[in-house]
Amino acid sequence: MGQDGSMALKRKVGTKMELICEKLTNKNGMEVTLLNLGAAIISVSVPGPDGSRADLVLGYGKAEDYMEDRLYFGSTPGRFANRIGGARFSLNGTEHVLTANEGRNQLHGGATGFAKKIWETERDGGRVTFTYRSPDGDNGYPGNLTACAAYSLNDENELSIEYTAESDADTVINLTNHSYFNLGGGADTILDHMLSVNADSFIVTDRENIPTGEIRDTAGGALDFSEPKTIGDAVSSNEEAVTNVNGVDSCFSLRGEGLRSAAVLSDPVTGRTLEVLTDLPGIQAYTSQGIPEGTKGRDGIAYGPYSGICLEAQHFPDAPNQPGFPSAVLEKGTVFRATIVFRFKAI
Repeated sequence: MGQDGSMALKRKVGTKMELICEKLTNKNGMEVTLLNLGAAIISVSVPGPDGSRADLVLGYGKAEDYMEDRLYFGSTPGRFANRIGGARFSLNGTEHVLTANEGRNQLHGGATGFAKKIWETERDGGRVTFTYRSPDGDNGYPGNLTACAAYSLNDENELSIEYTAESDADTVINLTNHSYFNLGGGADTILDHMLSVNADSFIVTDRENIPTGEIRDTAGGALDFSEPKTIGDAVSSNEEAVTNVNGVDSCFSLRGEGLRSAAVLSDPVTGRTLEVLTDLPGIQAYTSQGIPEGTKGRDGIAYGPYSGICLEAQHFPDAPNQPGFPSAVLEKGTVFRATIVFRFKAI
C-alpha cells in the first residue's frame, strides 16, 4: 500500500483480474475510495467542522461484497445508463436487439453491463483512470468501444469524473455515476433532506418507466424542485408521475448548457450539502424506494427504502428511440466527453 493509502496496481495474466481499491485524499482530510469493479465510488468520507466523520454514500463493508451487488452502488452503468424501451433501437437503418434485464426492457446496459465489469486501473498522482474495452455486440450494442472514467479530488472538496469513449462503429452511449447519497451518514432516511434541481421540466414515463416522448413542466407539481423542498414532500405527493413508483425516479431536463449546477442536496440536521455540476442534458433523481428492507451495508447499518438518493447526470433515458431528445449517438471517429462534479460542503 502506498503512502496515499492506495493499493498497488495489480493485474493477472488471463481474463481474471483482482479487485483493486484506490484512495483519493485532499488537504481537508476528505477521502474517496474507488473500486475497479464497475469503476465505482465505494466511500466518500468528509470531516465536519467539529472533526467528526461520516460516509456520505451507501456501500458495503468489503470490496468483495460488490460482486453480488444488484443495486449499482456507486457504479458506472453502461453502455447505456437508465432504460431503453423494448431492449432495442435502430441506428443507420439497422435494428439492434439488446439483452433485456427488466421485463422486456434493458436497464443500465444489461445484466452484464459495465457496472459488473472489472476495469483496467491507472493512477497518475491524484488522478485515477478506469478503462473498459467493450467488444462489438456486447449486450447487443454495435462497435468495439473503449470507455474511460477519470476521477480526481481537489482541495475545494470537489470530486470530478471525466468520461470519454471512442468506438470503431457508430453506437450509442450514456455514462453516469450511480452513487446513493445520504448526507447524514446512512443510518436514517433521506426524506428530510432538501433538494433543488436546476430544471423546469421532466421526462414523462409510462408504467415501465419508459419515456413517452413528452417533456412536461414541473411547475406546481410534485417534481417541482425549482426551490428547495424536502424529498419526503415529493414522495408523499399523490401525483401519478411520482406515486407509480412510490417515490421519485425521474429524469429532469436541465436548464442551460456547458458545465453548470444541476442539483443541490442538503441535510438540515448535519448542515452538509452536495452540489452536482455537469455538462450533460439531464439528471435522474431516484429516492431508492427499491432498496430491500434490511440490506446489509457498511458499519452494521441496515439499508432500506429511502436510505439514499441517486443524482445521476446523464443523457435522457431511451434517447436512441426518442427523436425529440438530445442525441446519445457516438459516431465512429469522434470522442464522447462528459463531466460530473460532486461538490461537498459542511457548515
